[in-house]
Amino acid sequence: MNGTKPKWLGLILTLGLIGAMVSLACSSSTPAQVVEKVVEVTVVVEREVVNVVTQEEIKIVAPIEAVWQVYSWYPPFMPGTVGMVKGFFEEEGISISPLESRGGADSIRVLQTTGAAFGTSAVIAAITAIGAGEPLKIIGSSAPRGSAAWQVVRGPNHPLGPSPITSVEDIPVGVKITASRPGSQSEQMAFVNADMAGLSDGEWELIHSGGVSANIALLDEGIIDIGFAPGVPRFAGNVASGHWTILVAWDEIDWWLDSIQVAKDSTIKNHPEYIRAYWKGSCAAKNWMIENADSDELVSILMQQTGTDEDGRSAAKFIIDQLMDDSQGRGADWRWGNFKVDIEHLLSNLQRNIGFGNLEHIPANLLDMIVQDDFVPATC
Repeated sequence: MNGTKPKWLGLILTLGLIGAMVSLACSSSTPAQVVEKVVEVTVVVEREVVNVVTQEEIKIVAPIEAVWQVYSWYPPFMPGTVGMVKGFFEEEGISISPLESRGGADSIRVLQTTGAAFGTSAVIAAITAIGAGEPLKIIGSSAPRGSAAWQVVRGPNHPLGPSPITSVEDIPVGVKITASRPGSQSEQMAFVNADMAGLSDGEWELIHSGGVSANIALLDEGIIDIGFAPGVPRFAGNVASGHWTILVAWDEIDWWLDSIQVAKDSTIKNHPEYIRAYWKGSCAAKNWMIENADSDELVSILMQQTGTDEDGRSAAKFIIDQLMDDSQGRGADWRWGNFKVDIEHLLSNLQRNIGFGNLEHIPANLLDMIVQDDFVPATC
């Protein structure tokens, strides 16, 4: 070979170097974002030099902080939890990091003061914030009819004895009803109780307890007459034992709207793909729940979400059965649908709250201006 390197050897060495560079690019730690690497490659063929540019797109999961799960322990938001546990969001290219809030207006506060892209909110809290000029829009409904919550009174086995209130019609003038915070779902339900009983302003008392635990304490101490109990295992056990009696189940209210999904305008403008991926993952999770409605795994996911130990497995199963039972046409498809906003449903909710005095009025074009739910898949 007379000491002269063949042209094909130079080509092999060059391509080998390219392979090493590509391998190194794929194995290196890179920031959590989609990256395009442009590599200029020089290939020698005889004496002709040809510049070839190759592009390699490296797809990396983009992490998002989102207040999508306002109550980390609240069963109606299970599609979100299932989506995380089963990896459905990652399959769509995003990673959800939930930021907890205490519900009501607090979820809007967390959304406004963190890097969260979107979040779940009570209807009144979101409408009030948007009406005040906050750069937010409604992008869907997290749990349109997904309530697993009750208005409860003392039951037959309560240490203080059973409540004299046995039905909504029995609610007397002067009744004390608790709610967690202004703008919360529990506050809306307190007004529902009074409305169903035909009570006017001044004929009943609303007491803001500050949270679920405080509310339950007030009920068990006899300070209030009607309290709210989210349908989670430890409260379901109190109902099953007769410690409390259900007065009204939230999802029995025809116009009830559990929670809506709200996004920052900046997210809608800069990262609409995050929102689409979130809803696709949620749809996949809902469908998995339907296919596995009777599974121990679904019960275990609820236990994980609600912080329930093995002693509470039967109560967790009770909650799952309630959420997934389709005997009256109110199973998973009825509760979650395709997560799209039902405008008539939303208007009915808002009109009721105007009647309760929680809202002053609804501008005629308000919903056209603040609802942008075209990110939700047409079918789910």
